[in-house]
Amino acid sequence: MNRIKDNRYLWIYGKHACLSALKNPNRVCIELLITHKFIDKNDPVIKLAKNRKIGIRDVEIAKIDSLVGSKAIHQGMLLKVLPLFGRNASSLIRIEDIVAQTEAAPTSTILVLDEVTDVHNVGAVLRTAACFNVDAVVLTEHNSPSESCGMAKASSGAIDIVPVVCIGNLVKTLEYLKQKNYWCYGFDASGGTCLHQVEFSERRVVILGAEGKGMRHLTKKHCDHLVKIPMSEKMESLNVSNAAAIAMYSVFLGDKRS
Repeated sequence: MNRIKDNRYLWIYGKHACLSALKNPNRVCIELLITHKFIDKNDPVIKLAKNRKIGIRDVEIAKIDSLVGSKAIHQGMLLKVLPLFGRNASSLIRIEDIVAQTEAAPTSTILVLDEVTDVHNVGAVLRTAACFNVDAVVLTEHNSPSESCGMAKASSGAIDIVPVVCIGNLVKTLEYLKQKNYWCYGFDASGGTCLHQVEFSERRVVILGAEGKGMRHLTKKHCDHLVKIPMSEKMESLNVSNAAAIAMYSVFLGDKRS
């Protein structure tokens, strides 16, 4: 979502991302730009935009290219929205909201990214989180990317499916979650327990750090378990989005087996 003259607004492009945004009742959608080539009255994007009484403007493809770049795979559609998280968000989701919403559920999973800075990694993690029923993804306010077109595209619409919570103090957030009966599992190459040996609690927080740095020292200190993903000696580490996918699948599989 590239920022243009008024930086309160963002642009989302591509069919999956636009469709997800229009389906999300918490997403403020302002205008849909679409090229004549892609206009189809039966298209679900068009139908949803009309149902939500969002203005639809027929534009030349050059107009869309000028807003998001000619290399963007926009599929002839562009949606003007307010961000879901960050400084200009239409409404902010708190960690307390997530805990309250999941209180009656038999299990709950919250994924924390400790200062992960890469936009595409965060987008890919959101997509994984949606696949494996994660209740929320938590980002730190500092050293985390803002919502962007690249993040939305990488998430394939998951940015409008999985709630994103931005927090100022990760340690206090982890302490609060522990009070609410969550156990904290930090993933670290030097962890003392291999992933296949872990039995996750019913309410769990899975924490991953930035590539290279990993989790910060204080974050590690607040983990109940430090978990490592066993791998071949041919490689030293995994991309954080790949590590998140393995971690989330393991939690999801454990729930399916129980």
